[in-house]
Amino acid sequence: MRFFFTRNRLWTVCKWCLLIVMLDSLKASFFWNLPIKFIIPLLFIIIIILIPEMFSFNKKTSFIIMLLYLITVFWGRKGNINAYISTFIGAGGVLFFLGLKDIYKKEFLVFFTRFFSILVGISLFGWILFLLGVHLPSFYDTYGFSESRNEAQYIFQNYYIFLFWENKVNLIDSVIPRFSSVFLEPGYFGIILVILLYLNNFNFKKKSNIILLIALAFTFSLASWLLAIFTYIAYYLRFSKKKFTTLLSITFFLWVFYAFFSSYNNGENVINQLILQRIEYDDSKGSIAGYNRTKEDFEDWFTTSFITSSNVFLGIDMYKIFGQTTNVGWKVYMVNYGVIGVLFYILFLFYSYYKHKNYQCFIFFILYILIFMRGHHIIYWSAFPILYLGGCVILKDNAEAIINLNK
Repeated sequence: MRFFFTRNRLWTVCKWCLLIVMLDSLKASFFWNLPIKFIIPLLFIIIIILIPEMFSFNKKTSFIIMLLYLITVFWGRKGNINAYISTFIGAGGVLFFLGLKDIYKKEFLVFFTRFFSILVGISLFGWILFLLGVHLPSFYDTYGFSESRNEAQYIFQNYYIFLFWENKVNLIDSVIPRFSSVFLEPGYFGIILVILLYLNNFNFKKKSNIILLIALAFTFSLASWLLAIFTYIAYYLRFSKKKFTTLLSITFFLWVFYAFFSSYNNGENVINQLILQRIEYDDSKGSIAGYNRTKEDFEDWFTTSFITSSNVFLGIDMYKIFGQTTNVGWKVYMVNYGVIGVLFYILFLFYSYYKHKNYQCFIFFILYILIFMRGHHIIYWSAFPILYLGGCVILKDNAEAIINLNK
């Protein structure tokens, strides 16, 4: 009994350590100045030694996924020993989670979702008060440094439970500020919300999911909204007995929605300006109008120089060409790590899906490909691979439960 109680307490410590790793990787403001990724892995090693029965490192599947993940994150280190060491330590949370038995992976994701929804709920409440003009205590805060602007990369007014982005003003912010809770960017925050909603089956009978949905709306992240629509439609089709009719109905509804708001008041309305005009194809950019992940000079160089060079296979240090840049996405990753680097990451995602393969896991795999195309940083932010690895386990169990109910 004493050992069992000790193991439970250690597992509680383990869950909180993993939670801290995930929040730190998502750049939560209260961890900005703390060396989390160097401290927590030491605790993980101690936990593995004390309760080895919670882990299954000797499983072939776990070993292969672990190997693929390490190759992916090591690929771009270009022989830099210090970078290899730092990357390995930073990957400690993912490796620790990967080694856990499936039952503990599922239990942790439930714990994370509950905590995250509470955090977002508190943050959202403060944000609404802020929008209503209520004066709240705050302080000036910054993150990172921009060489091109010679100032902080992010400038915030930190309200403790949420951040107000002061040096980022665009069309959306001129109408209403974008909500990012305590995290750096509304876009990545919104994507986490989409992932959690999908893993929770868009069950809006649960208050926690309603909170996540409201927060997603306040992010005003076009990419997150589109991903949410895609995953919801894909999830809904899974249980539809008349898939073609359902898909036709959804297509008709979206067409009516587009036709109405694109013409209402000659297009001078918030829906058309903030959503519809941003998803229209732009011939000059070769993508939708709202795609702003890469600059025009980078796109020209990528198409005319890089893609036809020998560097396309192994990649090249983009910093030497463009210096510090705001370009992100799959093209940037390909430039830095080459086609081979991209294939390793896709293989990591695919193998994890293949070992749990079903319809819901396949949609999850596609979702992560789309997320990667938007922003390549997710490879190095521990929260994303942890959610993917644990999500595949949960989705497999959900599918098996549905099959058993239908027998």
